[in-house]
Amino acid sequence: MKRVSTIMSLREIDEAAQQLEGIEGLVVSQDYYDPLLDPVERAENLELAAYAEDMAQAMEALSLLQEQGFDAQLEELPDIDWVSQSQAGLPPVQAGPWRLHGSHDAPLIGRRRWQLRIDANTAFGTGHHETTRGCLLAMERLRRKRALGRVMDVGTGTGVLALAAARAGARAVVASDIDPEASRRTILNAQQNGVCARQVSASAVGRTSASTQAFLRITTAAGSSAPAIRSAGPYDLVFANILAGPLKSLAGDLASLLAPGGYLILAGLILPQQQGIESRYRQQGLQLDDRLVLGDWPTLVFRRSWGKSSRG
Repeated sequence: MKRVSTIMSLREIDEAAQQLEGIEGLVVSQDYYDPLLDPVERAENLELAAYAEDMAQAMEALSLLQEQGFDAQLEELPDIDWVSQSQAGLPPVQAGPWRLHGSHDAPLIGRRRWQLRIDANTAFGTGHHETTRGCLLAMERLRRKRALGRVMDVGTGTGVLALAAARAGARAVVASDIDPEASRRTILNAQQNGVCARQVSASAVGRTSASTQAFLRITTAAGSSAPAIRSAGPYDLVFANILAGPLKSLAGDLASLLAPGGYLILAGLILPQQQGIESRYRQQGLQLDDRLVLGDWPTLVFRRSWGKSSRG
């Protein structure tokens, strides 16, 4: 295994990481910087590393970084699963009261409700990305104003947002993903975080019942039209942390999941896509209620008016 690494600033690391990810077969790992916690305006010492089995890939990565003026280093590593090692080394993530950590980090005593153990694995989402943190922070703002009620998480990944909603006092939670592996991983994450959960067929009909600990139902389904999703609604809060393209195409479906007065939290878009997404959801009769921006990643919060139907 070959490792190419260098130190760079916050303003440089995302662009450099994207360029490295264009090299086939390369695994990129980067330090994360939380602007909500760090009092320094710009971090200057973040590490960017790339792992490759093939020397040609490693040399391509090294050349790319050196051509951009970075003091990159190439080293040969022992025969260890360095991809897993780099994932295991991910630091805990803080988003408001929430702390997301891997099994290699000890939980903080006395903060069980606001902690989630999410290990990097075969489904997307450890909570490190700005989109996940933005959704958690947006949920916290809502939670301080009203009860979460019934919650839907479309494109749940590893289940971070669904599990956080369950922990935060949601009445019931439904989570879905097009990838069966994501559903399996969410079940495992629910078990290790003490959330009562079960997997249901996409064709299942019926609501989740209220309980002192939110009951989480997980289904494998594309989009948001499956009976298991529709019959459990309408929802007081819907998450959709996916991509800009699906967010646009699903606008009518997502809006129609909301109960009167319900909120829709959208993420997965970048700043240049924000205006188009806002316009599409306003066409569904929703009002933009809040907006958070972490780096280049906005999180948009829409609200459905009381007594006003969304337009399909």
